[in-house]
Amino acid sequence: MYGGAYPLDFSDAGSAPGRRLRILVAGVDGVIGSNLADWLARRATVIGLHRDRPGTSPGCQARLWDPSRPGTIARAVREAGPQWILYCGPFSRGLWDAPEAAPPVGEEAAVCKALLQAARRVEARLTVVSTDAVFTGPRMFHDEQSPPASQHAFARGAIEVERAVEGSETLVVRTHAYGPSPRDEQSCFAEKAWLAVAEGLPWEADAQRHATPIFTADLAELLWLAFQRGLGGVCHLAGAERASPARFAAEMASLAGVTRPALAMPPDSSSCPVDGGFWETSLDTRRARRELHRPMPMLRDGIARFLDQVRARAARVACRHSA
Repeated sequence: MYGGAYPLDFSDAGSAPGRRLRILVAGVDGVIGSNLADWLARRATVIGLHRDRPGTSPGCQARLWDPSRPGTIARAVREAGPQWILYCGPFSRGLWDAPEAAPPVGEEAAVCKALLQAARRVEARLTVVSTDAVFTGPRMFHDEQSPPASQHAFARGAIEVERAVEGSETLVVRTHAYGPSPRDEQSCFAEKAWLAVAEGLPWEADAQRHATPIFTADLAELLWLAFQRGLGGVCHLAGAERASPARFAAEMASLAGVTRPALAMPPDSSSCPVDGGFWETSLDTRRARRELHRPMPMLRDGIARFLDQVRARAARVACRHSA
């Protein structure tokens, strides 16, 4: 059971009888959290927690939090009263946006443990978004039972964070999501690719490493279904196709109808190391397709939706500046 004895409203408009679903999204100052909150806010009441500055989710009730302070997490969850808690921490970034230095692992594991305890107190479900970077080659597709093999510090940290909620009813979603950033200085891989495509700039794009990227709006829809179906444990939600950064940029250029930019390949792109080099992180999504009864989105479809969103945002910015 979760959320008490009240019936929950899953309709888009929130007009059906019952209590409207309340979702607490922690990490709305990041790319994934801000975009998930924006999508979910059209279907439920969303409270967003941010450590620095809130993202650009107009329908989200943003609140500042410092999870390192004692009692902050329990208080935030108690005050929000959610039926669903969605955590998008620094280890939710996909392979192509993984930082060179891993975030503090102990702190992140502690946050997940505290969120789990707080979720149980209010009878809410917890979803933790994790990364595809836990895997490496030479295996092409990795399912939920595949052993995490990457030796990179970011990957090892993500594994430790996942273990913090292991054995509980928590849904741990491994993914490789991209979407518009809530802040200009936080541009993700897809935005950098779009800048190179739109401006015709030389840009380093690896043709060897592969992942299964998914647009954040598509990920949000799948997470919404996973919540409704009551999924728990580890589940892979990702795109239907494996792609390299070079192919991603080429598909984007094709959809935009512009000349593909000259791609300046990194010197070591032809010999990516398997031990910790993030050589292959494509995710097998058979569990999700079976339990959600939904195919994973195709690469070009996701990129097309991403381009629509960034163009619409650019148009809104231009209108504000001209006003």
